[in-house]
Amino acid sequence: MGTVSGEELKDRIKQHIKSGEGYDEARKLVRLGASFANWRYSALHREAVAELRAEAGWKAPDQPKVRDRKILMEEIKTYLLKEAAPCPMSDIAKQLKASVEEIVTAIEGMHESGYNLVVSNRGAEIRDSIDSGGTEVIDVTKFASKHHKFGLTADNHLASRYSRLDVLNALFDIWKAEGVDTVYQCGNILDGEFRFNMHDLLVHGIGDQVQYLIDHWPQREGIVTKFITGDDHEGWWIQREGINIGRHIQQEAEAAGRTDLQYIGHMEKTIELKCGSGSSLMRLIHAGGGSAYATSYTAQKIVECVPLDTEILTLGGWKRCEEVAVGDTVMGYDVILDRCLWTTVHEKFAGTGRINRYSNDQFDVRCTPDHRWAIERESRGGGFSSTKTRLLQSIDATVSRSRIIQAAAGPDGVGLPAYNGTFSREGAVEGVLTMTSGERRAFINGMLLGEGTMVDRSGTVVFSQKPGPVNDAFRLACFLEGIATTDRSTPERPGIAVACRRVTVLKKRMRNISSLTMTPLGEQAVWCVRTDTGTFVMRQGATITITGNSYQGGEKPNVLLIGHYHKFEYGYPREVHTVQAGCTEDQSPFMRKKKIAAHVGGCTIEFDQDDKGIIHNFKVAWHPFYDRGFYTGKGEWAYHHNERGQE
Repeated sequence: MGTVSGEELKDRIKQHIKSGEGYDEARKLVRLGASFANWRYSALHREAVAELRAEAGWKAPDQPKVRDRKILMEEIKTYLLKEAAPCPMSDIAKQLKASVEEIVTAIEGMHESGYNLVVSNRGAEIRDSIDSGGTEVIDVTKFASKHHKFGLTADNHLASRYSRLDVLNALFDIWKAEGVDTVYQCGNILDGEFRFNMHDLLVHGIGDQVQYLIDHWPQREGIVTKFITGDDHEGWWIQREGINIGRHIQQEAEAAGRTDLQYIGHMEKTIELKCGSGSSLMRLIHAGGGSAYATSYTAQKIVECVPLDTEILTLGGWKRCEEVAVGDTVMGYDVILDRCLWTTVHEKFAGTGRINRYSNDQFDVRCTPDHRWAIERESRGGGFSSTKTRLLQSIDATVSRSRIIQAAAGPDGVGLPAYNGTFSREGAVEGVLTMTSGERRAFINGMLLGEGTMVDRSGTVVFSQKPGPVNDAFRLACFLEGIATTDRSTPERPGIAVACRRVTVLKKRMRNISSLTMTPLGEQAVWCVRTDTGTFVMRQGATITITGNSYQGGEKPNVLLIGHYHKFEYGYPREVHTVQAGCTEDQSPFMRKKKIAAHVGGCTIEFDQDDKGIIHNFKVAWHPFYDRGFYTGKGEWAYHHNERGQE
C-alpha cells in the first residue's frame, strides 16, 4: 500500500464503507493489523466518512443487530478451529454476520478468558502450542556496587599436638597473595583443656595456651583475624572459671603488641553488610550437636526449634508464638551463674522441622534433633573426684553422665503489695512473678500445707489442685525456686475434663538423659527465639523447663559461616549461602574413636553487593591440605613456615 496515493487510498476506503462495513468499525482493522494497515489510514478514514456524508443521496448502511458476546465468542472459537489458519477480521465478521466492532470485542474477551488466541497482520487464529518465554536481558553491571573478599577458617585447636600450624601459615600466605585483609574464624581457636584431651596438649592451663596462641597464630601485614569462641574447647574455661576467654585472648594479645586478633562474640556474631540503600546479613556461628556425618544435613537444620504449642515465660506470664515479639523481656538461664534471669528477645523464627519426642515418667518434651538444652555433664577423675560442666548441647550429642537442667533459682520480683482484702485467682501467675524469693517459698509452703500430700515413705509430695491459674502459679513458684515438678494426672481427653491435677514435687532439678526415650514425630511447624543468654524458659504440655534457643532467629542471614564440624561444604538451603569452614587439625584420637573425618584446609570467599544490598556472584574457593607426610616426605614439596610444635 505504500505506492498508493492518498486520494486513491481514500477512494478505496469509501468503497469499503459503502460495502457495508460501517463508519467506525473498519478503524479496528488497523489496530489488529488485518486490513488497510497503513499509518495514514485513520486520518483518511475520517476524511472519507465526511465526504460521503456530504454526497447527495448517500445513506449509511443499517448497522446489524448487536450479538450476544458469549455466544459470539463460542462461534468465533468454532470458526477459527475449523479454519486452522489466520482469518482477517472482516472475513470473520461476514461469516458470522456480525460487525467488525463486535468481532474485536469478542476476541478481546477470548484473550481475557485465557484462549491461546494470536492476532497478527494476517488475522486471528487459535494455536495448539504456546510460544516460549523468549529472552529477557538483565543488566549485570548493576550487580557489583561493592566487592567483598575474606578468608575463612575454624577449629584450629592451637596447643594440640594435632593442630596443623603448617596449614594455617600456608593459608595466611594464600590470603596475603590474594589481597585479603580480613580472616573470619568460627570458633575453637584453642584446644582448651578437659579430661579426654589432656594427653593431646602441648601446653596446659589457660595462661600457657593463650600465650601459645599469641606466639603461633600467623601474623601477616594488613590482615586482621576476627574470631568467635565456642561453647566447647576454649569454652570449657568459660563454663568452669566464668572467664570471657575471647576477650581475655584479645587483651593479652594487645598487651603483647598484637592488634590483629579481634574477638567479636561468643558462639554467634551477626554482621550487617551495608551497601547503597540496603544491606545483607552475614552470620558466624560455632554450632553444636555432634559431628555432621552428612555434612549438609546439620547446616540445614540449624534454624529449627520447638513446636508451635510451646509457650515462653515473659513478664506478662506464659505466651505462645503469635504473642511474642522482638524486644520482649523473657525468662532465660545463665549457664555460668546457674540461675534464671530476665533477658531480651532479639530474633524470632517460625518454620517447619523434623520433631522428636524425648520422654520418661518425669519429663516429656518435643523438639528438633539439633535443638539445644542446658546440660550438666559430669566427668570422673581419678579416685572419687569428678568435674561438672554446664553447657548448651543437643540431647542427641550428649555423652554419658549428662543431665538436662530442668529448673534453676530465678530473680526476685519487686515484692507483693500490702494485702487489701481482695484476691484474684486470674492474677495468680503474675503475682508469683512479683514475689521475692522469700515470698515464693512462703507461698509454696502454704500451698503444700493446704493441698499437699505425702504419697510414700521416701517423702514424695503431690500437690492436688484443679486446672487453672492457681495450679499454674504453684508450679511457676516451684520452678523459680529451682524446684522441678511434673504432672502425672490422667491425660485430658476430648469432652472429658480432668477435675483435679496431681503435681509431683521432684526431689532433683535435673533429668538423666540416659533415661529418656526418643520417638520420631515427623515434620511439624516450629518456632524459636534468640536471646542474650542463648536460652529461655518454656512450658510444653505438662512440662516446665529451661531450654536453649535457636542459632538462627526470625530474619535469616544471607550468608552463614559455620564452625565445629571439621568439615567443608558449600550449600544454598533456604536461599542462604551456607559455608562450613573446614579445620586445621588432623584427626585426633577422640575424632578417630567417633569416626569423624577431618577436612583440613580453609576458604577464600568473595561476592558482590548491588546498590540495594543484595548479594551476587558468590564464590567459595576451598584450599585443601593433606597429611603431614605429603609435604615433608622425600620427593615431595615441603612447606614449613613455623615448625614449632609439629614433631
